[in-house]
Amino acid sequence: MYNRLRFHVLAGPAIVDALEEIALKMGPAKVMKYNELGGAICVRPMTGSTWLSTHATGSAIDLNPTIAPWQGDPGGQPREIVNAFESRGFTWGGRWASPYRDGHHFDGVGAR
Repeated sequence: MYNRLRFHVLAGPAIVDALEEIALKMGPAKVMKYNELGGAICVRPMTGSTWLSTHATGSAIDLNPTIAPWQGDPGGQPREIVNAFESRGFTWGGRWASPYRDGHHFDGVGAR
């Protein structure tokens, strides 16, 4: 069980703000259904690369990997979640071209 997550100082406030909006718009019952944390900070290269992942910098978060998996159908990710992050400048991996589609990934590089 997570009780604390670490993020880059510039991405953290936007992540918290997005999560607060999601909770407000979805309500408690739906939030409890879609609250699977896939990961936050993790120092590692991007899959298939030697470049560091944005998780390594603390500027990305993965939500609901079971319903929106890497290289799978991103359609299970609720619109409230996608909209909350994209409206703050996050890139949603669910919009990436196949085979790199990552429906649970929200990339905060450039987030505000």
